Amino acid sequence: MLMDDYMKQTNTSDSRAADELGCSPECVRLWRKRKRVPRPDAMLKIETWSDGRVTAADFYGPGEQTEARVCDGVGAPSPG
Repeated sequence: MLMDDYMKQTNTSDSRAADELGCSPECVRLWRKRKRVPRPDAMLKIETWSDGRVTAADFYGPGEQTEARVCDGVGAPSPG
């Protein structure tokens, strides 16, 4: 399930998700809109936070590169 879909289903705001995941609302927004890919440690947090409904595989579509721009989960996105 995409993070955006999960957040819509659970009526979760970017700010609330950021508080629960320990990151910035901007990173949540970028992850949710698939503009950035969470780092592996953040992906584990997201999977736990979503009770396994959002997984690392959900951030990659068919044929997408794994070298996508990442957001460190702490503050601003890292340069890609």
